[in-house]
Amino acid sequence: MKNIKLVLSSAILLPLVGCSILPQPDEIRPNQMLKYQTPENIINSKNLNGKAGTGKDYMLTGYKEALLPHSYMNNLCKSQNGSLRQIQRSTYAYLDKRNNPSPKTIGSELAPHIGIFECNVSSPWYVSIEPLSSRYGGTNKNLDIISLKTKVVDRSSLKGHIDYYNVHRQEELEQDKRKYNERLRQENERLRQEQAQINAKNRFIAANAPTTKDIGKTICNETVLSAFTGIYVFGQPNFKQTNGTVIASVEGFSNDQKNIKINIKGFLNTQNGISAGSDVLYNQIPLEAGRTVWDSKANWFKCNY
Repeated sequence: MKNIKLVLSSAILLPLVGCSILPQPDEIRPNQMLKYQTPENIINSKNLNGKAGTGKDYMLTGYKEALLPHSYMNNLCKSQNGSLRQIQRSTYAYLDKRNNPSPKTIGSELAPHIGIFECNVSSPWYVSIEPLSSRYGGTNKNLDIISLKTKVVDRSSLKGHIDYYNVHRQEELEQDKRKYNERLRQENERLRQEQAQINAKNRFIAANAPTTKDIGKTICNETVLSAFTGIYVFGQPNFKQTNGTVIASVEGFSNDQKNIKINIKGFLNTQNGISAGSDVLYNQIPLEAGRTVWDSKANWFKCNY
C-alpha cells in the first residue's frame, strides 16, 4: 500500500516539475549563472514562467521550488559582483485572495523571495517576482503549490514602487524609533527611580548615623551577606551571596570617628527577628552573637531591633 501511495504522489508531482530534476535553491552558485548574463536569459532558459510565459506552478512544501526564481536572480547578480536587494515587498496585487487556501503564500518564509528586486551593479537591473495564485496539491492535498510570474522591470516604471517602498520603510523606521525611544524612556525612568531610592537611603543613613552619644544603642547595616548553602566543595563549605541586614550594638569609635567598634547581635531573619550563627558571614566574619569587631562607620544607622 505504501508503494502505491508513493507512485500516486510521484504521478501528481510530475506535471509540476516536468521531467527534468530541478536543483535545490541553495545549490545554485554564481559561477553557474555566468553564461546567462541577463535576467531575461535566466527567465527563458530556466523556463521560470512556464511554456505559455504567463506564470509557473512551484511547490513550497518540502521541496522549496518557490524559492528558485529568487535564487537564480540572486546568484546571477552575485556573478556580476553585485548584490540583490528587495526594494519593495510583494503587495500581492496579482493574487486572487478569494481563491487562496494556502497561508504560506503570504507567510514569512516566502516574503523575502517575492516582490521587486534591484541588482546594484554598474548598470542596475530590476526584476519582479509575484504570486498569481495558490492552491493545495498532492494526493492528500497537503502540498502548497504557488504560481509565480517573474519578469524584468524597467527602471522608469519603478518610481511609484520605490516611493511606496520608501514611504512604508520610513514608517517602519519611525515605528522602530518610537519603540526604541519608549524603551529608552522606560530604562531612564527605572534608573531614575533606582537612583532616587539610593539617594533617599543615603539621606536616611546620614541622618541616623551613630555618634559617640549612641554607645550601647542598636545599629543596622543593609549589605551583602554570605550564607552557607549546606554543600561542601572539596571539603570546604560553600556560600552564596544574598542581601541582608546585620544587627549590632555600638561599643566605641576610633579617634578619627571613621571606624566603629560593634558587638554583633546577628542578622535580620525572614520573620523580622534576629538570628545568629556561623553559617552567615559579613565581610568573612561569622555573625555570631556577642562577637566584637571593628568596622567602617559607613552604612551603619540607628535602628530599633
